[in-house]
Amino acid sequence: VITDTKEFNEKLHALTQTTEHEEEIQKMLRDVTQKGQHFITRAKFKIFDVLTDEQMEKLQNLIDNPPDYVKTIIAEIKKLRGENTDSMPVYLKSWKPGEPIPEEYKKHRASRKMFPAEEK
Repeated sequence: VITDTKEFNEKLHALTQTTEHEEEIQKMLRDVTQKGQHFITRAKFKIFDVLTDEQMEKLQNLIDNPPDYVKTIIAEIKKLRGENTDSMPVYLKSWKPGEPIPEEYKKHRASRKMFPAEEK
């Protein structure tokens, strides 16, 4: 059992390097990654859906203007993770501290009615 993220990333990277010539395995890895990204996007939307407009505004303000202690924590997390997004697997790029609310979600939220009127 691998409990260390860095060790897991190294093993996954080694697997990816040794199987580059095996197109079927590469396709499977891409499919799993794509499904994971899709799941994470849907999960974010469902989480954001429970927030009121006022709460969404407060969340956006916190993301845009985090307090200094949060900036320090984010920097420490990135340092501990050795965060280099170019070499990072896609599933680890799915959420990062300080990440903004996705624009596609903002459009989705603006386009829907919170309490639709009953149709007659």
